[in-house]
Amino acid sequence: MDSYASLLEKIRVPQPSLQKFAVISIFSKLRTAPVHLGPDSEPGSQAISQCLQSSSPAVVDQSVRELCRLVLDSNLDLSRALLELQSALEGSDPKFVPLFVKSLGFIVRVGFERSNGSWKPESYEDHPFIKILSSRREVESELLNQILLFMAKNKGLGMLEVCEFLRPFLNFSIIRITFSDSSLFLFVRQLISSMASFCCSIPNEAMPVFRLLINCLRYFPLKSLEETQNFNQVAALVIDSFTVVLRQLVGKGLVITEAQLCGVELIDNLLSLYTSPSKQSGGTEPIVELLKHMLTAQKDLALQYMPELSSVILSLSVLLVESELEHEQLSILKFLHFLLKWKSETEYVVGEAEYFLSEELLVIFPIISLISSPSKSLKGAANDLLVLLERLLVKLSMTPKIELAKKKGYPCISRPELIAHRLLQHLWFQDQFSLSSSFFLSFASVREADVEEMHGGPRSWAYQLKELALWIVERRKSGLPVPRSHEIFVTEMPLLLGAIAAVLVIHPSIGSAAIDALASMGIMDPKLGVPLSLAVLFFNNIFTRKDGVYQNMVPKLLGLLPSLASQSGMIPLVVQIILPMLHKDARPVLYATATRLLCQTWEMNDRAFGNLQRVLHPKAFSEFMSERNICISMAVSIRDVCRKNPDRGVDLILSVSACIESTDPTIQALGFQSLAHLCEADVIDFYTAWDVIAKYVRGYHEDPVLAYSVCLLLRWGAMDADAYPEASREVLKIVWGVGCSLQADTNLQWAKAKTSAFEALTNYEIPSIMKNISNFKQTVMDLLLSETNSDVLKALEGLQIKIIGHEHSTRRRFVKEKKVPASKIEKLLDVFPQVMFSSGKRSNDGKLPGAALLCGSFASNNSRSQGTSRGLQDSHSGYEDMMVQLATSLQLSRNIFVALLSLQSWKAFVRRWMRANILSIDSKVSAIVSDKTSKAANDILKSMMRVAEESIPRSAENIALAIGALCAVLPPSAHTIKSTASKFLLGWLFQYEHEHRQWSAAMSLGLITSSLHVTDHKQKFQNINGLLEENSYISGPILTDPVCEEHSTSLIQEIFLVAQNSDDHQLQQYAAWAVSFLRHRLWSREISNSADGTQTESSASKYVSRGVSEDSAVMKLSLWLKSFNHSGTGSNAHISTVAAVLRCLSLAPRLPTLDWGAIVRRFMRYEAQVSGSPVPDVALKEGTLREECLQFALVHAQQFDALLTFLDELSDLSRFRTLELSLQSCLLRHLADLIKLFSGSRLEKLFDDVSNYLSSVTSDQVFNLKQKSSLRISCWKGFYQCLDEASLDSLEYIKNIERCIEVLFSLLLTPQSPTFMEANQLNSVEWSEAVKCLSKARHGWLLDFLQVSHLYPGQGDIQFVEVLKKIQAKAKLVRIGSIPLTELGKIKSYLLNSKSPGTWSVLLEVVATLQHSDGNVKRQWLVDAVEISCVSSYPSTALQFIGLLSGSCCKYMPLLILDQSYILNDLPVTLTSLLSEPNWEVIAETFTSYLLTSTERIYNWASKLSSGDDTHSSQHIDDSENDMASVLLRVMHHACISLKDYLPLEKQLRLANMVVV
Repeated sequence: MDSYASLLEKIRVPQPSLQKFAVISIFSKLRTAPVHLGPDSEPGSQAISQCLQSSSPAVVDQSVRELCRLVLDSNLDLSRALLELQSALEGSDPKFVPLFVKSLGFIVRVGFERSNGSWKPESYEDHPFIKILSSRREVESELLNQILLFMAKNKGLGMLEVCEFLRPFLNFSIIRITFSDSSLFLFVRQLISSMASFCCSIPNEAMPVFRLLINCLRYFPLKSLEETQNFNQVAALVIDSFTVVLRQLVGKGLVITEAQLCGVELIDNLLSLYTSPSKQSGGTEPIVELLKHMLTAQKDLALQYMPELSSVILSLSVLLVESELEHEQLSILKFLHFLLKWKSETEYVVGEAEYFLSEELLVIFPIISLISSPSKSLKGAANDLLVLLERLLVKLSMTPKIELAKKKGYPCISRPELIAHRLLQHLWFQDQFSLSSSFFLSFASVREADVEEMHGGPRSWAYQLKELALWIVERRKSGLPVPRSHEIFVTEMPLLLGAIAAVLVIHPSIGSAAIDALASMGIMDPKLGVPLSLAVLFFNNIFTRKDGVYQNMVPKLLGLLPSLASQSGMIPLVVQIILPMLHKDARPVLYATATRLLCQTWEMNDRAFGNLQRVLHPKAFSEFMSERNICISMAVSIRDVCRKNPDRGVDLILSVSACIESTDPTIQALGFQSLAHLCEADVIDFYTAWDVIAKYVRGYHEDPVLAYSVCLLLRWGAMDADAYPEASREVLKIVWGVGCSLQADTNLQWAKAKTSAFEALTNYEIPSIMKNISNFKQTVMDLLLSETNSDVLKALEGLQIKIIGHEHSTRRRFVKEKKVPASKIEKLLDVFPQVMFSSGKRSNDGKLPGAALLCGSFASNNSRSQGTSRGLQDSHSGYEDMMVQLATSLQLSRNIFVALLSLQSWKAFVRRWMRANILSIDSKVSAIVSDKTSKAANDILKSMMRVAEESIPRSAENIALAIGALCAVLPPSAHTIKSTASKFLLGWLFQYEHEHRQWSAAMSLGLITSSLHVTDHKQKFQNINGLLEENSYISGPILTDPVCEEHSTSLIQEIFLVAQNSDDHQLQQYAAWAVSFLRHRLWSREISNSADGTQTESSASKYVSRGVSEDSAVMKLSLWLKSFNHSGTGSNAHISTVAAVLRCLSLAPRLPTLDWGAIVRRFMRYEAQVSGSPVPDVALKEGTLREECLQFALVHAQQFDALLTFLDELSDLSRFRTLELSLQSCLLRHLADLIKLFSGSRLEKLFDDVSNYLSSVTSDQVFNLKQKSSLRISCWKGFYQCLDEASLDSLEYIKNIERCIEVLFSLLLTPQSPTFMEANQLNSVEWSEAVKCLSKARHGWLLDFLQVSHLYPGQGDIQFVEVLKKIQAKAKLVRIGSIPLTELGKIKSYLLNSKSPGTWSVLLEVVATLQHSDGNVKRQWLVDAVEISCVSSYPSTALQFIGLLSGSCCKYMPLLILDQSYILNDLPVTLTSLLSEPNWEVIAETFTSYLLTSTERIYNWASKLSSGDDTHSSQHIDDSENDMASVLLRVMHHACISLKDYLPLEKQLRLANMVVV
């Protein structure tokens, strides 16, 4: 510092010239000084600073000059010079500010020249111009000059480079407006004005500057009316300058294509700010007028219309839809009119008539809606424009679809107007150019109860729109809330959706659906009523042209009018449109059509009934007698009124009568149908009406339509048939006559009439029919067995089933009466119990145990306790005590014969014990007899086993036999109890140290084995292995021979006396036992089921034929099946008949005793043997008869062991594999029925077989993809039924089912499997059934099974696939309420950090599920997703989810297509729209902040990829995402720009500093 001290002193001399020489000396010394004293040294730096900070103008001026020379001479680093000058500027006197700004500008120019235009500051904070602007307000004026000077001096280096350098500064200047006072706008306006004006001086190089201005305008604030007005001023400056430049270029004769494209870009960017979902207050008229002026100037310069201007038309269409002010609408209409005329002139010149789906089509419906405006100017402008559009529409309707070309290459960044046109184009060309896609509307159509919403195949966009609109209408009617997203859809979107649907009206294949969609929207939104009515007239004019090709669409189009009548205010207008067509001089077709329209209008609103009633006056039938179409139209309308509102139908009763009196059979038929509806509603008494119309019921024998209608009416005579016997007899004969008509069934109309007749007969009581129709039942059966038409056969089947039910309900019931003793022996036997076991001789129970078992009485004395738990305990304990007493008293002496007698005697005892227990069971336990039986038997078996283990050998022997007797009297359904008893006795059999247990257990085990469940092969095998004894039989008494009666009587008397009194106690015991056996044998009737529901013998199925009358329908049908002759040539008719008979018998409560196993097996073979051509009338799929055989066996297998054996064989894996697909599916669907039929051990094998088969069939080549899926679907249905009917006692087999479900779940098609696309619909159904089944599973097991292990997704594709399936299942289960939403939230981070391939379908499921969640939940998912994208290795997955969720909740949802690329492109629209909603704004700042962080991450990653740097990235983004880098960056960057208002200044500047190409 000392080196410069003397010179620094001289600058303080108050002489400007001396001061300047001192400064020159200082800087000269700095040039020549050694390094330690040079400019970069501390002394040199201080000297420079003191010079620049001097208060003397001369010193400062000379110092700045000398500093610039140092930089020019390369004696001072440029950055150092900028730093010194910037520091001096910030602390200087205001008068020196221009000087410092000029010097800084000079240094910047030097630096830019030295870098050859490549100078790019690292951040916006380092930009020299930004530093200058940020330092103080006084810099602004001179800074503008320096900017222009910078541009002028450096244009030789390229204006692109100049603009790129200025871009951060311009962005900073504009962004800072929001965060400072309004005066800063003046600088920005001057800046842009100066730059735009500068372009006029360099027209050839002006386009880069205009593009810079265009891009920077995106950051202009538009949050208030003042800011919008300021923006319009700036836009006007740019537009004016651009127009001047364009004129100059045209004047020079240069190619101006680039300039025109730049102009289109300018217009697009300006309009996009006004069509953006985040737009704020401020009218559109100023900007529309500016742009119109700009394009008018181009047209005046004789420039041609450019195809790229189509986007301008789209933007204007959206502005027109959203505009509600007349002056704005008029401005837009004039602009559109100008564009369309210019376009048509250009296309005429170049010969490019409409081969594209023109963008202007979208303005047709909005313009039509303006026709009703009271403003003459607006209406006139709309009419003028509509004339142009009508020509275009007519030409489009006449252009074959194949000649239209689809515009491709939509910008990767969407805007609302582009989304609308993209949807229109997608819908128009869907069949021709692409596979059918799904739409975001499908999210709205998913209801809480739905698991899968498209079982019937993909539904069209128009259909889904209609469903959504009608759903909203129903919610409003019922007073239920409508989701906020749907409310926005109602208030803001109908006109735009109507614009799309209106164009589709002329589509050759989906026009009808589009009309339906428009109709439903008219019902939803009253404001659309008038526009839609005008649209009907507009399109009707097009359709009815002589050269029109859509004249067949006119009725459908006119049918839209009645739907508008749902709004009461529209009734007068709709009626006003229809009534002119009802003039008497109108064309008949038009009159008939108008009649139907008026009727449909009434259906929507009853206010139109007065007009309708006048049109349907009875006299009209005579007036229009010669016009059959009009009469039929009137008759159909009358019928519709009677059907929809019978009370109104009564008002038209004279018109109904006029129809019935008509000589035209069609009109008469409609009259009968009308009256049928009135009778059905009981507003007209049938028989009162019959008295009037009976004489007109004629001619039905010749006309099938009339016969059909007559039968529809006559079915309602069933209600009071008994009260009107004569009339009902006549009615029944008419119906019977139609049904028995000899007309050929090949005539479908007659088949329909016969079907109607038999269905009518089904309404009548069988006794009434039998009373009035001779041989009715036999005839019905004959008809059933001979009918070939499937519909008639089905009706006959229903009638036959009713006959079977009637016969069963009126059958002769078996009554158990007390036997009246006939012979002396019977009299002795009758009094035996009273003599031997009277109340005074109860001690005989122990003395005569054998007789006591057969004849003793052990009833409880406490009758009051019956039916209560106390009563059950008392009764059960009493029998248990008696069992112990008798078992102790009865001596077997190891005598096999005595043991067999004891076993038979115990049967009587346990039978009474069972009956007592059942009667004592509390009615609350169960209402099902079989459940009571099982509980009673289970309690008895437990007592027996407990007592047997504790008893002495003599008692244990007897109780072992009692266990065998218990199993012998149990019904087949108690197979679990028999199995338990077998295991207990089998354990005794191997106790070699207890011989008394072994021999008695062996005897009972042999008896039980013969009565074990047919399918309990495992237990039978174990028992047989434990025994190899022969069966023993006890012969009955030989008292049936009259020759032996006298001797037998004498013998019995002697035995009776010995039993009463004998010195030999053992002889007395045996005598009493023998008499008791004889009495029990004679007095007992072995029947299949007693009154209490227990079955007396395991072989009781042999006696189920009792109660089936020989002349009953069941018996006759059964015998017909038994004797069916299927030899020779059969036909499908025979198959159909047999199938119908089997269905009838499946519903029969009882069947006769036949060899049903053989019958069923015979018919299983029969279908395959049938040859010959099928009967045309029989629609029967292959395998139907075999399926019916299977269904029949499932129903009656409980009664017939042969059928159970049949099912057992079919279910065996080796046999099951050989069955056709339909039978396999049938068996799988009926797993729940097999569970009820099979034993426990057989069930275990069944589930193992199912699991093995499902695993093996997946890799099997026998079945194709569809067949395999069908099998799995059947299996899911079967398991669902099993779980649905499961009880607490089913835990053991439920675990087996759960193991099978795990296997079945692993076989579900995965989202990324190669076959997924072709099997989409099948996969959809399969998933639906799977979720339905899983919803019935045990909650704990289900959550454990669906638990997702947090593995890194790349660790294994197979594991990843299984995880995705579990997430998808969780989402579906949450949607139907089976598991809580929190379960889905647990796997959020895993899902959103998974690789994109394969996750798409899962994301769809999750978003569909979130549709029904609370708003807070959705908002949290959205924030979490964007936060995850900041760190995810697969950011595209999280962003796809964000696109799906934001798209499904924003107002543009109906316009969006479910496409993986589209949803990313749409992010700027969907996010901006969503976060602008009040309910979502609460997360807007947080979300946008995370989004910017994620965007910066993607920006750095993408920049690294574009530079070719393959070093390891710090962003940890998987390489599989590399192809998505540029797309993700563009959409995320644009989304951030759209949401910039939620970012603070610093983050907005960081965003603007990103260079995204």
